[in-house]
Amino acid sequence: MQQAASFQGGLFAEPSFRELSEWYDEIHLKTKAANTRDSGRSYIRQALAWLDARGITHPGPGEWQQYLLWRQDPACPERVTDLTAETHRKNLQRVYLKCRNTPKKGWLMIANPLDLAQVPRQASTARQRPRSMSEPYVTYPLLQAAMPDPLARAFISTLRWHGLRLQEALGIPLPGSELDRGLKYLNLEAGTLTVEKQRGDDTTKWSDLKTEFSRATIRLAPEPVQLLREALRWRQQQALNPTVDWRRSQGVCAQNFVFPYYRHQLQGLMGLHREVAPHDFPTWVRGVDGADTWHVYRHTFATEMYRAGIQGERLRTLLRHKDQRTMDAYLKALMVEVVEGDDLEDAWKVQAEKQAQALAERSGRGLSVVRTK
Repeated sequence: MQQAASFQGGLFAEPSFRELSEWYDEIHLKTKAANTRDSGRSYIRQALAWLDARGITHPGPGEWQQYLLWRQDPACPERVTDLTAETHRKNLQRVYLKCRNTPKKGWLMIANPLDLAQVPRQASTARQRPRSMSEPYVTYPLLQAAMPDPLARAFISTLRWHGLRLQEALGIPLPGSELDRGLKYLNLEAGTLTVEKQRGDDTTKWSDLKTEFSRATIRLAPEPVQLLREALRWRQQQALNPTVDWRRSQGVCAQNFVFPYYRHQLQGLMGLHREVAPHDFPTWVRGVDGADTWHVYRHTFATEMYRAGIQGERLRTLLRHKDQRTMDAYLKALMVEVVEGDDLEDAWKVQAEKQAQALAERSGRGLSVVRTK
């Protein structure tokens, strides 16, 4: 009886969310890949900042619901969509579930205040269709015309014709730089681009790709090859121009990467996109610099490739998706149907013809016809 009394006397305690998150990091996050680990820590860090500012150590369902609603409030400086808020809920719930399954010695049975029975789902369960350009063969030439210089034209061409993720395009090394002295990555003579690393829009650091399956050598389409050549020549001229800001022409980012854009510069380019095609590039809740908006190019690439008849493993390879099941769900969400062809060269030819036809039709509608003898 004395042993039982001592066993129950103060040995058990209800951990705070900070204690749970530290234990969760120890038993779960440390074993994960860098991207997964950093993402999980980010969700926790943001939640802890909100809780600490309000003196909340043991949040219940009510406090968590307030936090998720605040993240969706227009007054929140880092406002998110309802879909992202639901992702926050799932990741924070994982802290409680993992700690319940592997509790620290002396902890009480850990409740889950983020269970759906207590905190409702933050987003509709309806399938979300990936956004792509509604009329790419009309919109894309207008976007090209709106770009301020050859570098920007090459940038969006690379996204449009090869569906690169934003960070992958920003991470293309400058040929001849310290990162690519042997022309291993961008070889315009051979017409190839090797994607091995990526760069964020707020750093000069070259980091790992999303997954190993993102790594690939891409055969470039004719338009990106031409525009990349023009962009590199333009870059050389800028480096010799004394009126150009030295950071733009000779800074660390400019010395090492083809597209030395930072976040504020991407904001300016996206502003031009929204002037040309506001419906295709809406202002996302996350902000005008969100990478999701640039992802419209990737969705457009996938849609047009699929319509050209490139499917299955071939399309998964082009998009560099990790899992075929994810790929199938992605294509189902795009809701597109096969039109013709199954070869990459044929697909490029079909797209070029459609673009020329769309431009001709648009010119015919917008200009008066002048007949000459």
